[in-house]
Amino acid sequence: MTTLTSPHDLIAAVPFLLGYQPLDSIVLISLKDDAVGMAMRIDFPEDIDLDQIDSFVTHLERENSECALLVAYVPDHILDCEPLLNAIAEALEVRSIALRESLVIRDGRWRSLMCHDQECCPPEGNPLPEFKESRITAEQVAQGKPLLLQISMSSSHQLPHVKRRLRFLTN
Repeated sequence: MTTLTSPHDLIAAVPFLLGYQPLDSIVLISLKDDAVGMAMRIDFPEDIDLDQIDSFVTHLERENSECALLVAYVPDHILDCEPLLNAIAEALEVRSIALRESLVIRDGRWRSLMCHDQECCPPEGNPLPEFKESRITAEQVAQGKPLLLQISMSSSHQLPHVKRRLRFLTN
């Protein structure tokens, strides 16, 4: 994976790391020696479940991750995601895994929970970058790694009802 130098790079990299564009999800990415390692995704939980968070974060500990990147694709009906993301950050901290970035994506906008500059990261967020115009997207497609699927989960308990749509980058 190419070097990720900005939130825009991270937003563009997630679909290539997972193999699809996540929706209503929490994505946690491992970093070791400043290299991107494992990327994991779970459905965005309705409630804070400390056992689920512990299980999620334990995978990074097993990988000997030094740092992590967190990206939350927040469902429309969730009003406040910060308590959940703070709980994940605390679980990482307990394991001495530094959180380098924590992004919230909702309603076509993104913001960093780690940036406190109102001009850079206003509370309402910034518009999502155009995916097809990203340097990361261009590099990944040039390496033969096109994004093929967008998966939306109606519920984590209804896996047979996964809706899939083909989404080709060249369109």
